[in-house]
Amino acid sequence: MSQKMFIGFGSFFGLIGIMYLSLGLAFNSSNAEASYTLLALAFVLFVNAYLFPQIRENDERAKTIRQKAFFYSYFISVGYILIFGGLISANLLSLTTYEVLTTLSAMMIVTPSISMLILSKRM
Repeated sequence: MSQKMFIGFGSFFGLIGIMYLSLGLAFNSSNAEASYTLLALAFVLFVNAYLFPQIRENDERAKTIRQKAFFYSYFISVGYILIFGGLISANLLSLTTYEVLTTLSAMMIVTPSISMLILSKRM
């Protein structure tokens, strides 16, 4: 894949996600939660387009960035689950199961990309 393809697919998913979000908010339906996953995928594709020149070469630096990013994102994702579980069990959040699952899945999709972005700047 090339950088232009990442940008193209990211734009496509972003436009569809924004459309779902605006329709869901306008008509007060459950399509707003469905847009979280599409917007998360668009974000991942844009981050991959940004990091493509650095990650394209499969050298030690790129392997280290990927390895550390997925290591950190695993523990951050477990933290998301624990925090959501604690807030829901304490009745501080009144969300449906679908809302919690779509929000958690979007956060878990975005987390490795954010950690790769941060690690690429630090390393």
